[in-house]
Amino acid sequence: MTRFITLIFTLFFSSFSFSTPQVWQASKEGVTFTIMGSVHAGRPDFYPLPEIIVTRFNNADALIVEADIINDTNVRFPKSKPTRTHLNASQKQVLANVAADAGLPTENLLNLPPWQVAMALQMQQVNSMGLNQLLGVDLYFLSQTTAKNKPVIALETVQQQIDLLAKAENDGLELLTDTLKYWELSKDFMPCLIDSWLAGDEEKLTAIVDDMALPVTSNTS
Repeated sequence: MTRFITLIFTLFFSSFSFSTPQVWQASKEGVTFTIMGSVHAGRPDFYPLPEIIVTRFNNADALIVEADIINDTNVRFPKSKPTRTHLNASQKQVLANVAADAGLPTENLLNLPPWQVAMALQMQQVNSMGLNQLLGVDLYFLSQTTAKNKPVIALETVQQQIDLLAKAENDGLELLTDTLKYWELSKDFMPCLIDSWLAGDEEKLTAIVDDMALPVTSNTS
């Protein structure tokens, strides 16, 4: 019997063209997967989602997500060194400039490990673009699974995601330095990325990803 499973990924590209976020389908051994690119923060104009993905979700046997951010709450933060011990004077000044732009207190950030500082800055920038974590696509579907009696299959635990960041070299310093390096650039490409995703514009999405791979000069080191 064919089963329909809705699979939510962080981002994907499809050969199908839609005027709304792209959706594609894959089948193997009688199992059909309906796949949609997900954005972890959203805006009211993201909804309603394409009818095809809503219908497939309603008919699905299960929801597969990157991580179950609603029910998986048993997490701990590994011990890490604060950012102030990882950055030199020049880097601290760059952080101070970015923190001021983000409206976050530099001293508080310096007391957090680098990976947490990077996440705090990125989320603040996302919020400044009018995006809200409560309107994320994955959260939208997760919030309906209990009422619709659908099991959730998580590809990773929240703890695994935290450990991946926290246990990276130098407490995730590279994630922070990259966040600082691309801070101004991300102000331009993030809105374009979101709008291209919303429109299902595969050509523009591919161009943005290609541009992100190009080297960027910076004074963060």
